[in-house]
Amino acid sequence: MAHQKEATNRVEWKIRVADGSSKDLVPESGPAGRAWLGIQGLIAGLVLKMGRCFKKAWDLAVDDPRKVIHCLKVGTALTVVSLFYYTRPLYEGLGRNAMWGVMTAVVVFENTVGATLSKSLNRACGTLLAGSLAVGVHWIASQSGEKLEPFVNGASVFLLASAATFSRFIPTVRTRFDYGALVFILTFSLISISGYRVEKLLKMAHQRLSTIAIGGFMCILISILVCPIWAGKELHLLITRNMDKLAYSLDGCVAEYFNNSGIPVEKSQGYKCVLNSKAAEETMANFARWEPAHGHFKFKHPWRQYLKVGASMRRCAYCIEALNGCINSENQVPESIKQHLSGNCLRLGSVSSSVIRELAITMRTMKKSPRTQNLLKEMKNSVQELHNELGSLPNLLLPPPSIEATLPLEEVIPIATVASLLIEVAARIEGILFNSILCKEGVKSSFHSTLALDAIPGIVHFSVTRWADTPVDSDLNIVENLFFHSHSLRCTESFMRENVVEELGQMQPDDETKHKMLDILKRFHSEEDMDSMDEDDSGLSEETIQKILSGCQVSFDDLSPNEKRLFQRAVASGELSKMIEPWVPWWLKPAARTLSLSQEGTQLVQPLIKQETSVSSEDDPESNQANEIPPGPETPFPPVSKLIATEPSPLLTVHLVDILYSYCFTLRIYNGDWRSDALGSAMVLLSISSVLGQAGLPETILEAVSHCLEQTCSPAYRHLGGLQFGLGLLDDVITLLSLGSPALVCSLCDLQRLIQAGERELKLGKPRKSKRPDIRSKLKLAERKIYFIMCWVHEQPDEAWSSLAAIVKTEKGSTMDFAASQRSVKMEDKSKSRGKILIEEVQ
Repeated sequence: MAHQKEATNRVEWKIRVADGSSKDLVPESGPAGRAWLGIQGLIAGLVLKMGRCFKKAWDLAVDDPRKVIHCLKVGTALTVVSLFYYTRPLYEGLGRNAMWGVMTAVVVFENTVGATLSKSLNRACGTLLAGSLAVGVHWIASQSGEKLEPFVNGASVFLLASAATFSRFIPTVRTRFDYGALVFILTFSLISISGYRVEKLLKMAHQRLSTIAIGGFMCILISILVCPIWAGKELHLLITRNMDKLAYSLDGCVAEYFNNSGIPVEKSQGYKCVLNSKAAEETMANFARWEPAHGHFKFKHPWRQYLKVGASMRRCAYCIEALNGCINSENQVPESIKQHLSGNCLRLGSVSSSVIRELAITMRTMKKSPRTQNLLKEMKNSVQELHNELGSLPNLLLPPPSIEATLPLEEVIPIATVASLLIEVAARIEGILFNSILCKEGVKSSFHSTLALDAIPGIVHFSVTRWADTPVDSDLNIVENLFFHSHSLRCTESFMRENVVEELGQMQPDDETKHKMLDILKRFHSEEDMDSMDEDDSGLSEETIQKILSGCQVSFDDLSPNEKRLFQRAVASGELSKMIEPWVPWWLKPAARTLSLSQEGTQLVQPLIKQETSVSSEDDPESNQANEIPPGPETPFPPVSKLIATEPSPLLTVHLVDILYSYCFTLRIYNGDWRSDALGSAMVLLSISSVLGQAGLPETILEAVSHCLEQTCSPAYRHLGGLQFGLGLLDDVITLLSLGSPALVCSLCDLQRLIQAGERELKLGKPRKSKRPDIRSKLKLAERKIYFIMCWVHEQPDEAWSSLAAIVKTEKGSTMDFAASQRSVKMEDKSKSRGKILIEEVQ
């Protein structure tokens, strides 16, 4: 037998191929063998696939263990809710409706707390509302008789289901209450239909609502207490991760373009994650609104502002995507030109990415970063240097006169595009930073407010400089309208001569207003003829006019009847206004820009003017301007740390804007001469300022500006010019902030002297006894606040004020846009509602 086995293993047939080689002929296996081999391959393939799936699941669990914990939480919730079905006492109380609790736990339990709360509350509210309506409709249908009952039920299902379905198309409902509307449709339909055959409908609805409430409550309880995953925190981390990816992408694209790449390609493509994260951000922000306060995120955290931060990052990512397209462009730039701009471009890209990365670290760690301000200064300088290099690029491209060859334009466009995109990226980083500041300013916690205050001086200076260096208009027209607004309420004679005839020519012959206007015009001309008969009475006497202009108290009752009539005509015709020189605030004069620290001490601020020894103070206009600037403090400032034991409030910048607005308002009202009525000036100041007069604590620049403009447009001050006057005062505030700390200290010193003078007049005067203590306490408190803010302003760097001026200017621009839109709507409605009235006689 062994010999036979050896024979079977030997080769039985061998053939020779045409090329001379030999080939053994082995007998093929039968169908059973092939089937067995196929089964073995199938089993091996299934095992390999299961192994790969298990490895992927293991890697997923190791990468994010919270997913495993979530699975265990869902199993725990289902087990607890299932006890109502397994335990007989609980089952007898709820019956088969206990299954609705299990269904609720399966449906509403989500990965994050916000999503679980959203679905649970939506399901509970939808079920409660639908169950109540279904029971009410069932009662109405049962009262209508057996024949009409199915029609009433069917009509109610049709109407309410259609209305609820339509509500799901409303954006607000679709975003936050879509699941609740769906549950409402399902519950109402089931209860209405099943109630037609069930006698104890109210009991069934009660049991179903109870089981749903139990299931939802268990899901919420387990989701919050056992390793909670907060949607708000996930959104916060997503924003910071996207910032890091944006910074790496910017670094990688710039380095790759200039052949200096040291960053992996995967990180260079991180901007795509930023572009594709909009849906995730909106979903997380929606769920975060449902969550209670947790960690650093307090109640009413501005989650919507995170969406604006994400939108700003996407705007920046679009530029990086365009920059990435320049890398793969077919048109390549000569190395000589590329080397000319490579240094500045690499520097700007590196600094810009560092700003984004530093902002990400600040948001992630919830700690102030001391490097942000320096990095922003470097980015400003890099942008300016790149601008200068781009300006010198044409000189590099122009050939000498002896050379006729020129460089093709298509070889220059790519490098210019790259430089422009880098500058645009730096500008759009400002949007990221500004929205981040607004995001933190909306938080009421002290830490977030401090973080916002720390970031305010770091707003990108290369765009703020355009605002800070631009001279602000003095807006003398507002002052003139202020001073003579009360006299322009009547129609003057010059207006009649210049405009009435033209308006009459545009009117229809049968218009009744024409005859009325002609009568008024004839009466004015008759009065003019009577006045022209007396040449000596053509105006006020020189002595009376000089008295008025010199500031002497001239009572109107002291004038003769003829002088009274002439004075009224001089005011109405504009003659008196031409003789009065308009008042110019001291902060609009050139001398205000020369304020600096005193030579006597670092903490003593005084206006210093460089004067020539050969020019006397009487003939030197700069000397006269310097005398009009309010002096600084007479004693050095103490450190703020000695005034309070804790850190200064992060809202002092907001309070400073409110105080400066009230100061400019008061000086505009009194034409700079508040000493003529110190107590009245102080009361005006307290009525405008929320911080000084009402103990207000505005938390944002928008809130402070809105309150000041609201007081300016109030009935008490509306005659001064309303919103236009308020916008001019915002220009004054911007000018003071752009002048820096010395000008701010001088203005606060002047304001402190105003309050002190008001207190002295209050002691000497005799106001009503009931109001004297209240006014005195308000003035004392206002004086202390001004002194503290003055000491705080002195310690702040000058860069903070230019950034704050930019924010105030932004708020002013948004206010002007809103006012313009409202004005256009009112004008359109006014033109439709009534016709044109040219003039109306004042009786």
